Amino acid sequence: MNFSGKLSPHLQLIYFHPPILLDKQIRDYIAEINALAYDTDSRLIRNNPHFRSILTASTSKLLESLNTVIKEYEKESEAGSAYLHRGGIGVLCFILFTLCMEVLFVFRPIVFRFLRVKNGKGVMNNLAGIQEGSTGQKRTEALLSEAGQKLHAIVHTSPLAIISMDTDRNIRSWNMAAERIFGWTEQEVLGFPFPDIFSGMCEDLCMLQDRVLQGGLFTSTEVCGIRRDGLPIDMSISMSPLYDGAGNINGIISLIDDITERKRVVQRFNVRIEVARALAESDTPHEAFSKAIQAICEGFIWDFGGIWIVDQQDTVLRCLDIWHLPSVEVRKFEIAARETTFSPGVDLLGHVWVSGKSVWISDITQDAYSLRSGITGEEKFQGVFCFPLKNKNEVLGVMALFSYEVKQCDNDLLRMMADIGNQIGIGIERKQAEERIKEGAGINSVLLHVAKVIGTILNPDEVLRKIVEIVPSVSDIDRCGILLWDEKQNAFLPAQVWGIEKSLMLDFYQLKFQPGIPLIDLLLNGEIVIADNTMENAILPKDLVKTFGSKSMIIIPIVSRDKVIGVIGVDRVGTSRPFKEREKIFLQGISHQLAIAIDNARLYREVVDRSIELSQKVETIKIMHEIERSILSALESDEILETSTRMVSKLIPSDRVTVAMIDKEMNAFVYKAGFGIKLTKGSSIPFEDTSATDVIKTRRPAFIPDMAIKENLLPLEESLLYEGYRSQIRVPLIVKDEIIGLLNVGSKRVAAFTPEHLSIIERIADQIAVALENARLVLDLKEMLFGAVKTLSAAIDAKSPWTAGHSERVTKYAVAIGRELGLFENMLKNLELAGLLHDIGKIGTYEMILDKPCGLTDEELKIMREHPSKGVEILVPIKYLREIIPVVKHHHESYDGTGYPEGLKGETIPFLSRILTVADAIDAMGEDRPYRNKKPRDDIVKELKRCSGKQFDPKVIDAFLKIVQKVVIS
Repeated sequence: MNFSGKLSPHLQLIYFHPPILLDKQIRDYIAEINALAYDTDSRLIRNNPHFRSILTASTSKLLESLNTVIKEYEKESEAGSAYLHRGGIGVLCFILFTLCMEVLFVFRPIVFRFLRVKNGKGVMNNLAGIQEGSTGQKRTEALLSEAGQKLHAIVHTSPLAIISMDTDRNIRSWNMAAERIFGWTEQEVLGFPFPDIFSGMCEDLCMLQDRVLQGGLFTSTEVCGIRRDGLPIDMSISMSPLYDGAGNINGIISLIDDITERKRVVQRFNVRIEVARALAESDTPHEAFSKAIQAICEGFIWDFGGIWIVDQQDTVLRCLDIWHLPSVEVRKFEIAARETTFSPGVDLLGHVWVSGKSVWISDITQDAYSLRSGITGEEKFQGVFCFPLKNKNEVLGVMALFSYEVKQCDNDLLRMMADIGNQIGIGIERKQAEERIKEGAGINSVLLHVAKVIGTILNPDEVLRKIVEIVPSVSDIDRCGILLWDEKQNAFLPAQVWGIEKSLMLDFYQLKFQPGIPLIDLLLNGEIVIADNTMENAILPKDLVKTFGSKSMIIIPIVSRDKVIGVIGVDRVGTSRPFKEREKIFLQGISHQLAIAIDNARLYREVVDRSIELSQKVETIKIMHEIERSILSALESDEILETSTRMVSKLIPSDRVTVAMIDKEMNAFVYKAGFGIKLTKGSSIPFEDTSATDVIKTRRPAFIPDMAIKENLLPLEESLLYEGYRSQIRVPLIVKDEIIGLLNVGSKRVAAFTPEHLSIIERIADQIAVALENARLVLDLKEMLFGAVKTLSAAIDAKSPWTAGHSERVTKYAVAIGRELGLFENMLKNLELAGLLHDIGKIGTYEMILDKPCGLTDEELKIMREHPSKGVEILVPIKYLREIIPVVKHHHESYDGTGYPEGLKGETIPFLSRILTVADAIDAMGEDRPYRNKKPRDDIVKELKRCSGKQFDPKVIDAFLKIVQKVVIS
């Protein structure tokens, strides 16, 4: 801080307060110099236009600076302050920072001198003036100008684009970096609105600019823009507002960095990382290479990509996997790509394989190389990039990328993809090695599993079924079938199949391969037949390939004890991909396991068959004994026949068993019992309608193995064949050297019966014949006894003319009621016998009592009531009639318990007795007696209803009332 006691000659002093006292000369002078004035209270009095023109800062800003300096000065020096107030001259220097419109920060030193002066009224005023023209100031300004130029040069040559614009977004400054990044020169953009220049990215940036104009600040915000030539550009942009002297925002300054290349490098580096991760972390080759293709296509913007690897066995490139962008639909191309193979040097992929060099085709339609037309089809690809996948300079495969757009060659990408190709090539080798290890372990594991599974199965059919299910589950095949050698037919016959369509199932099971066919001769010699492309294989029968649509096939003999016992075959339908060596080894292992399993199953079957044969013989003996016991214990012929036909099916597998008896008068067979035929029991079959009469003529059994091949079938046999029956046995039933009927056993299978079956049927037929004869003898005895009972009953009724026919009528009524109540035949038979013999006890009753025309005395009534008990005494010695004794004894009991001989009540009375009670009462009321006349039907019905629940069982009365109109009461 310096003070001078003299007024500098360069100081321009102006006395101007109040302004109205200034003359014109002074005012004109003031207008030409730089000056401002304060009063004693440091308030601004005036500043002239020239003063404001050399300062970009506002007057208020300048005054703030001046006030701050003066106050600091006054604090530091009371002497200085006093000096100033006394009118001394002081010099105060400071630097004022001003921001020019050229967006440069200029450091301008301004020297103020303060002079204490008086106005016209003698009041002291401060007057400050800017010293101009001094040598120091000019030197300072020269340095500042040079610094400004350097700063401008730095800004103009900055590697970052520095752009400023006003609040209307008109561009005010534009450096060389902006020209390089965006493609427009400074002359082309200055003064133009930002949206007109950057229309391609206007929307995003305008949103950011709006926020900056509101006072916001952005640092390193990344946006995507468009260059003048239309190419995209990635930018990192920072923005901040510009302020004027009044502190108002009057523009925007932006710093922009082109990060396109940096992002591309990062993106490509990320692709390499993704490929490495896919190869390292994926569980299967398919997953690994699918992810690798996806990463490359997405990272480098290709529509479609695929990997083809070298098939050493066939010396071709074969598709390993493909991938395309989800938005791309290339179904036809995808199918063609998967199925097409490439030979060395053929087509683009074959060329890259042989040369080991990458090929980039910007537009395939204009290039000498081209892909096979069968692959591209209708897909209009243009850009193609194909590069080798290597490991130690050996090409293990080729990757091809396709684009619908023209793709200009990218040398950096070429170099990177060479590295990625080597990376994938190493991955292929490693994955193939892993797969070989896994496959070897997998084959052993599967074969061990197969051995365990089929080792526990002793059913040959089940063994074959398991094999055809297991093989497709662990191998890449579509269908699996097994044929076994049949010694009798001298041919391979179908045994089991999996995966075949229903429409081809019949074709498969009709196959029959005999020696003489080249394919069969090779297989019988134990040779494996492999057809990677069935259409080009000369060994396979063409009709076989055409029928089943196989694209590739492998057939392996099943050899047991140096003999081919069958073959196992697998095929692929959708593709003609060749079989790998591991698949051949696996199927050979399966064939070996299958041979062992079939042998074990056959040995087990022989043991089981012998055991079954023995057990069947034992079972046959048991069932024959059961049949004998059952039919010989039966006393009814119908029961004998039904039991016999049912028992036959237990011994012999059959679908139909019937017994037909001979009716000589009708010259026909009468169907008596059995099952499996549509005839109703009792139906007759004329002799001329069946060949069964041959059995009658020859007196020997007849066996028909297949009715379908028998000529001149008669109507019965035709109907049986129509119902599906193919084979049958007929055996005569002979009694006392006379054929009385036939036992028929049929099956819907051809040749279903064996000689042993015939022997069993003959034995059963003999037993049936004996049982029928016994039943006939028993029937004769029953009929003889029944005749005797009827005779005895008639003799009893004949004792009195009033009771003649009474027992027969009672029997008639009782049986009618019994049928209405649904009684079984044996109960009806007992009811009939009881009805005939219910009054047998009257055989000792005096006729005078029976014929007495008036009421009985107590003594006579007592004698009459003894006849049920006397009847019991008569019947007890006859065993055959023991079942009816209770019925006879209680036929005079009443439902309410008022009857005799024991006064039984309700349900305690035998049911048949309750029926006889009603029947006896009906006849008693319907016939004349010496003491009364018979009652008409209506009176009988009324009486029965009146006594229902008292003397009679209501159920029996209800049953009679239902049939009363059908019963003749006489």
